[in-house]
Amino acid sequence: MQAATPGNGGRTIHKQDRIFVGGDFIRWGVVLALMIVDAIWLAQTHRSIEPASLISTVIPVSALATLAGMLFLLDRMQWFVASRFRNPLSNVATCLHCVALLVAFSNVTAILQYLLIALAPPLIDQDLAELDARMGFHWPLVYEWVRSRPPITRLLHLAYLSGMVQLVTIPVVIGLKGKTGYLRELVSLIMLSSILTILIAGVYPAGEAYSFYGLASPSELHTISHFEMLRNGSLRVFRPGEMQGLVSIPSFHTIMALLFIQSMRWTRCGFWLVFLLNALMILSTITEGGHYLIDIFGGIALWAVSVGLMHLFTIRRSAPVPSHGTKPQVN
Repeated sequence: MQAATPGNGGRTIHKQDRIFVGGDFIRWGVVLALMIVDAIWLAQTHRSIEPASLISTVIPVSALATLAGMLFLLDRMQWFVASRFRNPLSNVATCLHCVALLVAFSNVTAILQYLLIALAPPLIDQDLAELDARMGFHWPLVYEWVRSRPPITRLLHLAYLSGMVQLVTIPVVIGLKGKTGYLRELVSLIMLSSILTILIAGVYPAGEAYSFYGLASPSELHTISHFEMLRNGSLRVFRPGEMQGLVSIPSFHTIMALLFIQSMRWTRCGFWLVFLLNALMILSTITEGGHYLIDIFGGIALWAVSVGLMHLFTIRRSAPVPSHGTKPQVN
């Protein structure tokens, strides 16, 4: 059962129709907590964020959140807005709010990722390569096979790049369709899995297969150029708009792919389209993301752990629990 309150003019406003629900206090609280951790850590280690880059990050988040609030208020003004526009306005407002949350969260976690990498614990690339070899997987052979076939290379490259595009478009699609429960579930799982991923990678870092095997092109090596600079201490001013994804294991592209598939289970057609695209994206992580094969299995395992933890947390916050777990209870 969803709590409902009377709106203006007697309209019933269900809990999931609200732009801001109880769970958002937790989600924004996590962002604020990470921001404080980042600020203290930066100050203690004499590192900083470039002011211009910081402003360019704050402005979009503020604009999205403000626009979401304005649309939500407009949606509540029944005397001003025709009834046929109210649900779309509410959906757009919730969608903008969640996108603002994701943008803010991704920036504070990117900074935390850099700070953890700068601790420079021993690398585990040799261990990962040996695990791959035990499974009969040889990264250099796969890399050279793919690179010798330009059409396959282009296809995998596009699939890999789609991860960032989907990170925006899938929440927008879910939100505009009014599936706010699925949207908040997706946002919560992205946040939880991101934090777990960077913590694991901070303790067990790897420079990725690109640098370990020395086969990558200059442009591919450039995508992880900050890794050694962070470890040797030469990179001390961070620019949020230019930060790189430097996690090897677990593969966060794999985690995102599984979360995208999971979030579209409310529509059969959309589910299979997203499934096919993200199955290809998972395959692309080997050559386009410089991941070891074991990184993908690590991503699958962390996705399962994240979903399990979220399910346990949801059970503790809501009752009764549905007999099947298909409809999300995250608010």
